[in-house]
Amino acid sequence: MTIVRSAGTLLLVLLCTREAAAGELFVAAFVGATARTETGLIDLDGAASKRKPAVGMAAGWWSRSWFGIEGELTLLPAFFETDAGLVVSSRMITANGNILVSPWRTERIQPYATIGAGVMSVRIFDVADVFPTDTSLAALNGGAGAIATVRPRFAVRADLRYFRSRFDESPAGAPALGARFIHNWRISAGIVVRF
Repeated sequence: MTIVRSAGTLLLVLLCTREAAAGELFVAAFVGATARTETGLIDLDGAASKRKPAVGMAAGWWSRSWFGIEGELTLLPAFFETDAGLVVSSRMITANGNILVSPWRTERIQPYATIGAGVMSVRIFDVADVFPTDTSLAALNGGAGAIATVRPRFAVRADLRYFRSRFDESPAGAPALGARFIHNWRISAGIVVRF
């Protein structure tokens, strides 16, 4: 959580400077899906490798040139669940601070690359309560996307990002099959509101 707090503090400091007045604040809401997930967590339903829905919010600032920052929060409900029914409840939440880079743009289209750091928080409860999991893993992410302006204050964006957590040894006494980790891709699209 220290990484998330540091990223949040940096975002607030930058947004409160005079430079923010010369830039552009934005809020984005998006939906998406995961792909090619790998994990070292106990996955009783074999669900992680399947596509899972994601919904999230991002807020940030773009300079008038090529640089921006954002904070992002994403919920992935039922991340470790399938119809097998061995897992009764699960979810993953990701929180990230990201740097956005857009070396060129046109009047309507703004491609960008992003890199950031944050945390993946996972909770899993199985039907027999034998392998409960409640853990947070530091993670890095990177990807690329594009923003298409629809009106001066409204746009749509789509991107593809890769998330990779650290490998974390399980604490003594915790059920595990090996190191705990999660790696996955996420494709998403959403609406951007500019201020």
